[in-house]
Amino acid sequence: NKLLNIKNHLINIMKKTILLFIILFTFSAQLIAQQVDNSYFGVKLGLNSSINETDEFDFDSSGGLAGGIYYNIGLSDVFSIQPELLYSQMGSEWDLNDSGFSSFDLDGVTLDLDYISVPVLFKVSPAWRWGFFAGPQFDYLLMADFDGEDLEESFEEYDFAATAGLEFWL
Repeated sequence: NKLLNIKNHLINIMKKTILLFIILFTFSAQLIAQQVDNSYFGVKLGLNSSINETDEFDFDSSGGLAGGIYYNIGLSDVFSIQPELLYSQMGSEWDLNDSGFSSFDLDGVTLDLDYISVPVLFKVSPAWRWGFFAGPQFDYLLMADFDGEDLEESFEEYDFAATAGLEFWL
């Protein structure tokens, strides 16, 4: 019980530290960005999909929505920083009957995960309408559902990751 209290206390400290970092980072970057006139707010909407396959298991993609808001802080004509606040649905569909586990009836079972994600993207836009981005991402688990059963206790509540990609503005 004492270890659980210590863990909860450390998690609360971590939450406050991350929030303080994001606030200080945003305000510091905004002061720099005032010299460049390409900062803007935006809304983001998209689809998440993952395909996972191993020798033992067949995991098909299970699409989900992703959406939220962002603020692109222009530091120069080419470089910017973009903190985001997103809601993301992720998951997969399992087909274990084809993998030799015939004692399990797990054909078409789904795993659904919902997160609040906070990526901080460092963006480079070397050409008109094209850009590259990469940066750290903090995820907070909202829901974990395995074929209708709540499995939130079986997953980590927080996750740190990296994100990277290429973008093209229509």
